[in-house]
Amino acid sequence: MRKIIINIFSNSIIRFIPLFTSFFLIPFIIGYIGKEAYGAWAILGAFLGIASVFKFGLGFVLEKEVARYRAKNDLKKLTNFLFSTIPLQIIIVALIGILFYFAFQGILKITNLSPDIQSKLVNLQYVLLIYVIVKFFLDNFISIIMGMEKHYILLIFNFIYVFSYVLSLILMLPRYPDIDGLILSNLFAIIIFFALLFFCILFQLKINISNLTFIKIDKSIFSFSFHSFILQLCALILFNAGKILLGTVVSASEVAYYEIASKIFSVLQNTFDAIARVFLPKASALHEKKNFTIIKQLITQGTLLMLALWGALVVPLCIVLKDFIILWLGPEFLKSLIPAYILCITSGFIVLSRLIMNIFFGIGIIQKYCRIRIIFTIFYIIAAVILTNLYGMIGLACALLLYAMSSEIIIFLYAFR
Repeated sequence: MRKIIINIFSNSIIRFIPLFTSFFLIPFIIGYIGKEAYGAWAILGAFLGIASVFKFGLGFVLEKEVARYRAKNDLKKLTNFLFSTIPLQIIIVALIGILFYFAFQGILKITNLSPDIQSKLVNLQYVLLIYVIVKFFLDNFISIIMGMEKHYILLIFNFIYVFSYVLSLILMLPRYPDIDGLILSNLFAIIIFFALLFFCILFQLKINISNLTFIKIDKSIFSFSFHSFILQLCALILFNAGKILLGTVVSASEVAYYEIASKIFSVLQNTFDAIARVFLPKASALHEKKNFTIIKQLITQGTLLMLALWGALVVPLCIVLKDFIILWLGPEFLKSLIPAYILCITSGFIVLSRLIMNIFFGIGIIQKYCRIRIIFTIFYIIAAVILTNLYGMIGLACALLLYAMSSEIIIFLYAFR
């Protein structure tokens, strides 16, 4: 239990610090690049998030399998398994690069961005491609460390990453006060994070390159990977595609206001995602040892704990939210207040299923969970298109709330059936 608590704390801080820092820096960034450019960055961030889903669930596979091999205390097979996934990773990242190139052109055409911003993004498309590729391998490294349950390592490196990001912004934006300075700052910080994790994995696994051999990868992994990919795709449609839709039917400035509400929501969502993610490798190891009673206890006690934490965070947040937005961002950004309230309520329903989802991932039972997600994501898309056209960012937030109220309750009841 002590290890679980340490991992929960570490993983929560890992997610919270970058999100809080990015929210804290919003006035500084907007002061240099302006509202429209910041809205364009939010749209771009949503697009890059969707591009990253084409890892085809590989991150979850790596985390689950690393935890399973560690439960057997078989370091040699673990290193050979990771080595054997390298050709697969190269194929996937090549596909991501091709999809990125063609999809990027389409995003620029359908969104209401000024010609000046579009021109700058076109000039930076290869820089963005490098960002996507580095992010792909970085996410895989993070999954490996999480499978090893070495969350404290991620915590230390995360502080270095955040420091690098803030420092690069302070140095870069005065020289390049536009979206290009923001993109370059993000790329610089993520490359540092990537290098740190790469050498850390080599050290932790004591990898001797001359002793590595290819092994046959179990076919069941590909089924798990496919379902993981579908679930990640659904999640990115829910949390990313809406911003692109908003930028298409309204404007980039409207996306900037919605992004403020979305940042607040992301802090809550990612904090609870971080807590729940700790239970994925734990469930995988328990399943390998056939400790099913403990798995059931994790679902019951963990979900109650997360709901209690949600109440403790959201109630005080809603009380001070209006004053906080006025003091930090100015009265103009009160347009973000109503969507922020709606998304805070939405996060409560999402909390219901987060721990359940990660335990299902850990034990490999995700088919029915996947079907529920697909059905309700389709309903969300329909609702988002209708409501966004009618009510803008408030309609988009309401579409997500309707999705959460229906799908998460069904998943919650299914898990306790």
